[in-house]
Amino acid sequence: MQQHCRVLVFLLALMSFSARCNAQHTVNCPSPPSQVKITVVASITFNAATKLYTYRYSLASAPESKTPLVDFALDFASPISKAASPNGWGVTLYRGRSTELWDAGIGSPLPTGVPDSGQITVPIAALAPGKTLSGFSLQSPNPPGPVKYYALGFADIMAEATEEEAEAAMDACPESTGGFFDRALVGITQGPVLFIPVTIEVNPSHSLASIHHARQGVTTVAVLSSPGFDASTIDPRTVKFGPAAAAAIDSTSHLADVNNDGKLDLVLDFSAAATGIKCDDLSAALTGKTKNGTPIRGTGPAGNAGCKHQSPEPPR
Repeated sequence: MQQHCRVLVFLLALMSFSARCNAQHTVNCPSPPSQVKITVVASITFNAATKLYTYRYSLASAPESKTPLVDFALDFASPISKAASPNGWGVTLYRGRSTELWDAGIGSPLPTGVPDSGQITVPIAALAPGKTLSGFSLQSPNPPGPVKYYALGFADIMAEATEEEAEAAMDACPESTGGFFDRALVGITQGPVLFIPVTIEVNPSHSLASIHHARQGVTTVAVLSSPGFDASTIDPRTVKFGPAAAAAIDSTSHLADVNNDGKLDLVLDFSAAATGIKCDDLSAALTGKTKNGTPIRGTGPAGNAGCKHQSPEPPR
């Protein structure tokens, strides 16, 4: 029993000593790696002979970025080929994901007279604030659509003398530590996709015209714009809706801001009977293509699209 008490006292004393060390150790956190402001410009060409799209990217780091850019990554739909990178940068497939990763490579040499204490230096090829860099590219048979990109700035993870000081640094600077996708700035650009997922609204409840159409056996469907996707790029002639893949009624498609988000949405009318939607169906699917041939797909609540709407009986 006395031995157990001595062990407990020792552990408590060790914890108290560690806490005092951590409290006394001052940590100067570096700028979080997500504090970069990046503009990504995508340029896409199609080779009819090879049936391949070539995707090229140029990155611009705003002057107000707090740290140089050292990593750039892009989600994609497989397959891809011939990935290339700017001078000094490497490119590889991120393990376990359909994400291509470009990395600025090794750090620059330490200045003359500065001792090597395990510190990390900014890579020579890093993209400095206020500068631009091109040369990121890949090829794919898949057409363009909105994909996520990830940008990671340089974070000088400090070399600490003790394990306690290293733990204190990690606790004090959580935004500078962790996994790549936890720390990176995330945005939307154009890249290889199998199809563009879209959001649809069936018989939008706030639209009096839609309610009137529903009573006349017409179902109104709005395809919503979103960050990275402009619904006006859809070819209305390719759009099909419901289990029976009904085409939109000729000359009814138009653009309107259905959800009041400041973006124009594509609004189409369909014959409710032609859609094949049953009164008890909970959801309905829409397919189509953009004007450049990229497939789109969306599913939303059926909105009683297949039900017969009758006017209420007058009071007796």
